Amino acid sequence: MILLLATPALHPLLIPHTGVTSHLLWWLHVAAVALIAYLYRWQGAVIAITSSFLLIVTGERLFGAGYGTPAPWETALSLALAVALTNVLIATLAGWAGRAARRLERAAFTSSLTGLPSRLRMQELVDNARLPRGQQSCLIFVDLDDFDTINYSLGHAVGDHVLREVAQRLVERSGEDFTVAHWAGDKFALYREEGGDAGIESLITEIRNALRIPIQAHGFTLNTLTAGIGVAVQDGEAELTRMADLALNQAKQSGSSGFCRFSREMQESAHERLAILNDLNTAVANGDLDLAYQPIHDAGTGAIAGVETLVRWTHPERGVISPGVFIPMAERAGIIN
Repeated sequence: MILLLATPALHPLLIPHTGVTSHLLWWLHVAAVALIAYLYRWQGAVIAITSSFLLIVTGERLFGAGYGTPAPWETALSLALAVALTNVLIATLAGWAGRAARRLERAAFTSSLTGLPSRLRMQELVDNARLPRGQQSCLIFVDLDDFDTINYSLGHAVGDHVLREVAQRLVERSGEDFTVAHWAGDKFALYREEGGDAGIESLITEIRNALRIPIQAHGFTLNTLTAGIGVAVQDGEAELTRMADLALNQAKQSGSSGFCRFSREMQESAHERLAILNDLNTAVANGDLDLAYQPIHDAGTGAIAGVETLVRWTHPERGVISPGVFIPMAERAGIIN
């Protein structure tokens, strides 16, 4: 970078030895000023333009445009001023571009609501973690229970205030070991690169106690909040965020204020459910489900009063699949009502 800034001073010497045209050297110099302004804002631009001015004057006075003939002060100052004005324009444009790029980066990597790192930033931390041998990273998902009720009944302004308050409490309770991120909506993530799940039980207790403290928001008082909490420890064999998501999903299914640690059995069960659901869609499309009719008897006379229609599924590889397994799956997937 310094060499590029010095090209105006050295260009009378560089041209004969390198064969590079004068215009190219000047554009390299301008590019250096633009890059400094882009990276280091107006402070860098001021330093670059001032240095450029002094270097041009020095170069012209020492070497001049005639390759060895020093230029008069008037010529040196006029040339330096012309280049400085060009640099001011280029640096201004580059500075604007740099500010816009930094704003976009902040928007992408920081939650505008809570000020915490965003999901993208947290995912970057998790993906780029380089664990020492024998160390494990830990990811905790905290998802507020029934948060939509707050938004629908009290309004989004109250909901936003609650999210900011919860974010602050999570940061305070988690300490310096964890990075807290606003993952999405009413879901937060806490990540520790080393240390595994040591002390997790006490942290979970701290989080739950923090959520029980009443929150004052726009004239409303929320006496207590609960959240589903999923914990996963990285063992180098699976994606940490997916593991934590599976644990959180299991915690939410267990009811309000649920808690779950990721286990291998949980992942295998999820794969099994997905495989069955995919096969169920195929079975429905191909008409492979069967109907069974169970008679309904009149309690008084014992006569058949009607029939109950039942659906049955015989999987080509798994055999008979219990209705208690595939019907809830079909309902959740919207295959049946």
